[in-house]
Amino acid sequence: MYSINDKPEYLTPNYLLSKISQEDIWKYYTNLTPDSSSLYTNPSRHDVNAGCKFFQQSGYWWLTDFARKKVYNCFTILKDMYNISYPKVLEMVYEDFLGKGSNYVKSDYIYIPKLIKEETLIDCKLQNYTKQDIDYLKSFHLTANICKRHNVYSVAIYWINGKQVYSYKNSDPCLGYLENGKWKLYHYKRKDFRFVSNINSSMLQGLDQLRYESNLLIITKSKKDVMVYDLLGYESVAPHSEALSKWEMHLPHLQNNYDQILINFDNDEAGYIAADAVINKYSNLIPLFIPIESNQKDISDYIRSYGISQTINNLKKWLEKL
Repeated sequence: MYSINDKPEYLTPNYLLSKISQEDIWKYYTNLTPDSSSLYTNPSRHDVNAGCKFFQQSGYWWLTDFARKKVYNCFTILKDMYNISYPKVLEMVYEDFLGKGSNYVKSDYIYIPKLIKEETLIDCKLQNYTKQDIDYLKSFHLTANICKRHNVYSVAIYWINGKQVYSYKNSDPCLGYLENGKWKLYHYKRKDFRFVSNINSSMLQGLDQLRYESNLLIITKSKKDVMVYDLLGYESVAPHSEALSKWEMHLPHLQNNYDQILINFDNDEAGYIAADAVINKYSNLIPLFIPIESNQKDISDYIRSYGISQTINNLKKWLEKL
């Protein structure tokens, strides 16, 4: 049904959807046909109860998983189903529908629905920061004091459930974020599988470092952003996913301690949708996005591109407009 000869250098969702219908992608990989009047199970996990529903927004069919408080489009559902990166999802869809010169040829990716996970044990052997680590952290203007306050370490070796799975290489450095005795390990040079973690979805990064000395709190989307905001003089926390999940259990406590809470997720489609979901449920929270014309998606990228002084000055201006 679909065929094309010239593959673009960079695959994008818009390109694929100009050639393939969303409905065909949903049907082909999930056996679901988008219909807002019906209830479905989530194909990315073992889901026995039909508690998911489709809706249309921003040109996409979205599947809402109310139990997980997550939404998926025809590409992000495949990221979860196949445990592959977003670029690999686009590559897979292209190859299955448009590559190979045939109709609907399945790729070699293996689909395994996610099981309920037992707690993963992670142990780390730490080392002094390497030159690569220092250069990386300095590119965001992060100081040794900030990293120490937020329990950021250079990892030499780590073990998962007693098995050594990583040792330091110059080509694959790793930073470890320690939160409440749990680890989030960040392979900052990788393109895929950058994070390894045993932190559960109820934890907020930066919660233990809050001073409760300001009237303003920023909920952002990464540990790195939390540290940048701390550097800039703002109190901040970050869930481990932009999607609403167990982390919202902390909101009553935070609302009791701060007069104003801002939601600062990425200024991309996923970030807008996630922020909208939070604000629809908690209407007193206020969205804050890095201006799209800056070509930076978050505060970390912004400070790396524009420096501390300009970031401080412009952040004040953005906050004054809220």
